[in-house]
Amino acid sequence: MTSNRQPPDLESVLQGVQQLTRQMVEARRMDPDVRFTGVAGGGLVKATVNAKGTLENLQISPVAADPGNVEALENNILAALREARDAAAASLKAKFAGLADLLPEIPDFTASTGPTRVQPIKSRFRE
Repeated sequence: MTSNRQPPDLESVLQGVQQLTRQMVEARRMDPDVRFTGVAGGGLVKATVNAKGTLENLQISPVAADPGNVEALENNILAALREARDAAAASLKAKFAGLADLLPEIPDFTASTGPTRVQPIKSRFRE
């Protein structure tokens, strides 16, 4: 099966890449005041990270600080930190959503030949 589509002209590809680059740079700029908080242990442990995922604050209720159950406290701290970092990562991912639409339809020449194996490259950016 042969495709009748014309390859994109080089100028439009370069313009798309330049626009994509500008938007990626803008998306990576995170507001330094944005914070994400994760909670664990029914609210006994709260971890707050900045947009880069760096721990900014950790609150531990005295109730959670049971010397006889240090392992539970450790698990709650890790769970709260993971939740906060996941929220920061989801925010960044949302900023990048849609950027792949700026890419022109360029066939994936690295795939094996045949119409069932060739997919547009930008489909790889969508997950």
